[in-house]
Amino acid sequence: MSGLGDLGKLAKAFGGKIVDGTDTIETKEGKTILKSNRQRIVIEKDGSMTIDDGEGNVMKIGADGNVKGMQQSASKPLVGSNTDPIQQFGNLRAAYLNNLRDNIDNTNLLTGLANSILDLCKQKGSVMTMDERALCIDGMKELQERTPDKYIKGIFNVAINSLKKISGTWLQGK
Repeated sequence: MSGLGDLGKLAKAFGGKIVDGTDTIETKEGKTILKSNRQRIVIEKDGSMTIDDGEGNVMKIGADGNVKGMQQSASKPLVGSNTDPIQQFGNLRAAYLNNLRDNIDNTNLLTGLANSILDLCKQKGSVMTMDERALCIDGMKELQERTPDKYIKGIFNVAINSLKKISGTWLQGK
């Protein structure tokens, strides 16, 4: 990622802007902006980046190299993204556990992942089978046990209750 910063230095050497057809590298207000057709990468002074594919999919990467947020086009899922809610839950759970281990002090990131799990449960819990909902509930209970933050535990509790309420039937014993 440090190599991308070198592009900004190169652009400054050429008066702040390099143009090759539809591709440009520009430095402006301390940012380095790379554009190719509709695609765009903005590199901030601190090294954080925003990547936009021009089709409504945006990824924010922090200066530490970790993904801080993603926005996906509602009309077109990202190539290679899965739309199966149990797989999405598994990926979010794995990301949460990895960040809990490696970035326990980053409550913003952990809260964001917990909220993503909550949104998934609210939005797609109704298309999960009862076994899948039970698996997610068990997974969130495990996350609650490992999480020191009371607020995040509460987010998981809300997500668990939203899955239990689907179809008006509470999962017994969960």
